[in-house]
Amino acid sequence: MQILHRGIFMPAFDRILQLARMEEMDCEFVEVTAHEGARPTHAVWQGRVYHRGGAVVQDGERYEDFEAATGYGTGPGLCGWNCRHNFYPFYPGISVRNYTDERLAELDARNIPYGGGLYTKYEITQMQRALEQRVRGQQLLVEVDNADNGENVE
Repeated sequence: MQILHRGIFMPAFDRILQLARMEEMDCEFVEVTAHEGARPTHAVWQGRVYHRGGAVVQDGERYEDFEAATGYGTGPGLCGWNCRHNFYPFYPGISVRNYTDERLAELDARNIPYGGGLYTKYEITQMQRALEQRVRGQQLLVEVDNADNGENVE
């Protein structure tokens, strides 16, 4: 049970500490990590820089509000349910983005051929999950059939 609690609370605690450290460093901006195969609702904001505390324009660049743009602090948002993204301090004019717009486009490209079409990694993983679910359903039917020796199967 202790491992379960650590798995749930430690990542959240780490983010709270990170936000506290950012407050101490007067860091108002964050860069969100990016990865291939992000769900579409996360792909739109991954790898970008945001302002904590409302949208702002600084040095001619517009930065959207961190929480509003990413849904940080909500289940379906950044660091929520099954989200693999994270965020780090960013200082405009000093820091350099880890992901260029071109690299972000590559991460979400339809470049995986399958069945005559091109798909994103996310779409392929969803297709794989659907197939796996069908296999598990068939396995369950076989187990039920074997359990009653085929007596109740039509």
